[in-house]
Amino acid sequence: MPLDLKSYNDGDLVHGYEMVVNDEERLAEITANLLAGQYRHVSKILNSIPGNPPLTSDASIDALIERLTLSASDSENKRHKRDGWVFQMISWVAVHKTTNQANSFLLAPHDAPGHHGLDGLAVSLNSGRNEIEQVLITEDKATESPRNKIQQKVFKEFRELESGVHDNRLITQLSSLLDGRISDEEFETIQDKLYRKEKRTYRIGVTVAAGKSNQSDRAVLFKDFDTTVSGGDSTRRRGDTLELGELRSWMDGFSQKVINSLNNLKTAANV
Repeated sequence: MPLDLKSYNDGDLVHGYEMVVNDEERLAEITANLLAGQYRHVSKILNSIPGNPPLTSDASIDALIERLTLSASDSENKRHKRDGWVFQMISWVAVHKTTNQANSFLLAPHDAPGHHGLDGLAVSLNSGRNEIEQVLITEDKATESPRNKIQQKVFKEFRELESGVHDNRLITQLSSLLDGRISDEEFETIQDKLYRKEKRTYRIGVTVAAGKSNQSDRAVLFKDFDTTVSGGDSTRRRGDTLELGELRSWMDGFSQKVINSLNNLKTAANV
C-alpha cells in the first residue's frame, strides 16, 4: 500500500500511528479518486477488490484541478485550504486502514476545501450490531505549527464535543452514516448508545516536521490531550502524524501528481 502505518502507544497520554508515504504516485491516484467523489471505489482499491473506476465528468475534473492549482497571486489562505483538503484525503486512507471491518462505517471525505464540520467520522459496531464498539472523531491539520493548532483549535473542538454541546450535530452525522447500512431494528437498538461518551475516540491527524515523530516530540505535541479527553489510559486519545520535510513544497509537488492523476481519469472516461 502507498501509505504505511507504524503504531505506537505513549503510555497514558496518546496512542496512534506514524503515517509514512512510500509511493507518492499511487497515493496521488487514490487522492485523485477521493477528490472526484469515488470513495467507494477507493475502498475497493484499499481492500484489493478488483473494479473499474466510475466515470467522472470533464467539468468536474477541471474544477478540481482549478482548486488544486495555485498561482503567484493566490493568497496564503487558499494554499492552506488546498493543503488541508489534500491532507484530509491522506488522513482518510489512514482511518480506513484502521477501521476496515464488516461492521465499521466511515464518513465520506469532504467534497471541497475549507469545509466546516468534523473532518472525519467512523462508527464500529459489534458483530451482532446491537452494541457500539467505537465512534471515531477526527480533526486534521496540515500545518507548520502543529502544537499551536492542536492547542488552540483542536482541543477547543474536542472539549465542546465532550461537553455535549454539539451532540445534535454528531448524532445527525452518525445517523446519516448508518442510514441504509443497518436495519431500522438494529438502529433502534443502538440509537440511545450513540450518546455514550466512553465509546468515543478522538483522533488528531497532523503534519509534523522532519525528525519530529519520536516519543519525546509527541509528548510535547499532544500535551494536555489527557486533560482534554478523559480516560485513565490512552484508549480514547489517538494521534496520527505525517512527517514531511517542508510541508508547502511537498504539497506543491504532490498536488501536481494528483492533477496528473485527475487528467488520467478524464482520459479514461473518454476512452
